[in-house]
Amino acid sequence: WEIAKWDPRYRRLIAGAVVVDELRATVEKELGYTCSGGIAENKMLAKLGCGLHKPKQQTIVFPCAVSALLHGLPLERIQGLGGDLGTQVKEQLQVSTASELAQIPLERLEFTFPGKGAFLHGLATGTHNDPVQDRELCKSLSGSKTFVGRLALRNMQESERWLRELAGELHRRYCEDLAEHARSPTKISVSVAWGTGTSAETQRVRSASEYQHLYQHASRQASLDLGRNGSVDQIVRAALACFQRWAPQTGSFNITMLGLSLSNFRPVFAGPDSHAPLSKFFGAQSSSA
Repeated sequence: WEIAKWDPRYRRLIAGAVVVDELRATVEKELGYTCSGGIAENKMLAKLGCGLHKPKQQTIVFPCAVSALLHGLPLERIQGLGGDLGTQVKEQLQVSTASELAQIPLERLEFTFPGKGAFLHGLATGTHNDPVQDRELCKSLSGSKTFVGRLALRNMQESERWLRELAGELHRRYCEDLAEHARSPTKISVSVAWGTGTSAETQRVRSASEYQHLYQHASRQASLDLGRNGSVDQIVRAALACFQRWAPQTGSFNITMLGLSLSNFRPVFAGPDSHAPLSKFFGAQSSSA
């Protein structure tokens, strides 16, 4: 066949296969991993295709091959039908394969499984289009510590000690987040609660208004650029600067809660560093896929 005469759908799949092949080669070169790939018009078919030829191979599922791929395919092999729903479908419709399920009229599917008829038909025919979505990342890294009764922080020395403790914990999580998601926070916030409430009084609190009568809250923020090599000391210095903007001039505190958070993330490989090594997105080497 001449590619120029092919259906655009086929040409897009071939272009995708070239990209996947280059990506697999780069992964193996930089990380030592081998992996398989599936290229199709939707995520479901791509996953099925990926499992056909392993290891270290890839499969294109062309539209003309979908019916053959699904013919006789056990329902439990289809994502979404491997659990309770799949068991109910097999029992109530007396089917066990995708091709058998595809023969059931849509009206009967909807009657038997209200609200799921089109979904089941799409799975059986390979037309269900479940979009690929990015994982939703947390918007902040935060930690806090409460100090009730006699444990309340009374001075700058005690407060600085706990800010360092919190900063150390957040720095560890920042490093993990950086390695996995290639992003860095640009804002730091320090939260403080203070008051005269004793441990016994706190336990007797029954409403928000009573709590607010005993304790007050404040927060201070500042810009922070940890980038790719942020240190614990950098977080501590920024946290202390925020804290000192709140701290009473008397130097006498009664802090019952101290919190620290890092937020407003941005990619660290933007601009001239956009071509980051793949190793930044993977953990320790594992066995071949």
